[in-house]
Amino acid sequence: MAKVPGERAVVAAALEEIRRHRGLRRRDVARAMGMSLRTYENFESGRGPMTYERLAGFAAAANCDLAALLLCQHLGAHIAIRSADNKAVSIALGALEDIVFVLGEDLQRLTAGSLTGAFEFARAAALASPRAAGSAAPLLAPRQVECLRWVQAGKSSGDIGAILGISPRTVDDYIAEACARLGVRTRVQAISRAIALGLLSP
Repeated sequence: MAKVPGERAVVAAALEEIRRHRGLRRRDVARAMGMSLRTYENFESGRGPMTYERLAGFAAAANCDLAALLLCQHLGAHIAIRSADNKAVSIALGALEDIVFVLGEDLQRLTAGSLTGAFEFARAAALASPRAAGSAAPLLAPRQVECLRWVQAGKSSGDIGAILGISPRTVDDYIAEACARLGVRTRVQAISRAIALGLLSP
């Protein structure tokens, strides 16, 4: 019998453990996947092709985390086994998708140190407001960033209004909206979060 390559052996171990944890027989999973029992046995053991379609079929049949199955050959079988019930890897990828959506072009400006804050913000923002179909809004409007930049420079709402030719009340509105979008309550927190996200220079 041919030896199963290392990466396939890891995926195979995850498939078998998840199936057993679910209390499923090979025959049941094979039937749900539309495969013969022998073909399924080869797949689960790592001797048959492990295509995306087959892994997706298994994930549907066993109600487990497809994203974790796809990553377990790189991160180990435990990632798929431990996230089978809560679908943690799929949720994490959803958070990454939220970051790409919310930050848009600003994503490339983030440093490694600011990514954690970006994940927290993007996830909160995505949960707080539904996405507009097919369009991505910038994190902050240019006028909001401009107002925060002047706040960072130590200017009051009255000063900023005079500089920008708008009323102090409008300045306050821009800053309040920026705080809401950034998920913070104060101007100081807004400046800190905007710097962390690369929207303002330190």
